[in-house]
Amino acid sequence: MADLLREITQWVATGTGWGIGSKLYGGALPAEEPDEAIVILERGGPPDMYHIDYRVGRFMFQVLARGNTYFTARDDSHAVKACLHELGQQTIGEWEIMSSEAVSAPQFLGFDERGRYEFSTNYEVRALRFP
Repeated sequence: MADLLREITQWVATGTGWGIGSKLYGGALPAEEPDEAIVILERGGPPDMYHIDYRVGRFMFQVLARGNTYFTARDDSHAVKACLHELGQQTIGEWEIMSSEAVSAPQFLGFDERGRYEFSTNYEVRALRFP
């Protein structure tokens, strides 16, 4: 799944123009800086036991956005949603994305330990890795 995380992070970087490691991160977010940052995290989900074709995986991702203002964090969350929500029949690296759906709209979580605004959105991605 780590390979898909890299590909999804790169896809969002290309779609938003954000640099990986400067505003956008995959897997972990630096605690201190930058104040405006987005991280894409792997999250657990239900097992994929009901698929006939077991090559198709179901992956869950969480996108956390933080910013100095409510609207910065909110707008960044929506920019990622524009890249990932309803994405389908798209080849990304070694993966065929069958579908990608936001589980809900970006949600305000509150503030981090430094008083920055935080938003979260969860995504379900169904993907097939090429052999």
